[in-house]
Amino acid sequence: MTELDREKALQRREAANNFWGSLDGPTLNGVVDDVWNERARQLDKWGVQERPTGVNAREYKPLEDMARARYEQNLANGSLTWADILKEEFYEALAEEDVAKQRVELVQVMAVAASWILDLDRRHIPEAERAAALEASRLRSVPGKFPTGHQVTGPLSA
Repeated sequence: MTELDREKALQRREAANNFWGSLDGPTLNGVVDDVWNERARQLDKWGVQERPTGVNAREYKPLEDMARARYEQNLANGSLTWADILKEEFYEALAEEDVAKQRVELVQVMAVAASWILDLDRRHIPEAERAAALEASRLRSVPGKFPTGHQVTGPLSA
């Protein structure tokens, strides 16, 4: 392995640690577990659903523009909130009529929501509760796999 290969491997490992969280704090695996459990609850209650998307550029573009303006204003003055970020991403998804691009926007919505949850966990969950939740998460999660055993794919799976 060359020095460049070692450096790239270290960068990937650091990126994965930043992405999944550290062992001393909340992790994305715990968030994924919570989301997966909620999806299972929804499936039990409603079954598989197929509905129209409800997106409409004419209706949601003005709301997207307002959310983006507030996002940029609050970013510039140092008062940006998770709600500002999520609203901007959410209205962007509702205004996008191209299905492939809409999917990208919805993934961004989920990523922002996950970041917000991790921030709540880090800053607002007492240490003892966080440690207990982390231990429970370790017991029910297999590294590199989702709770149901679906293999993680992509650059972080190696």
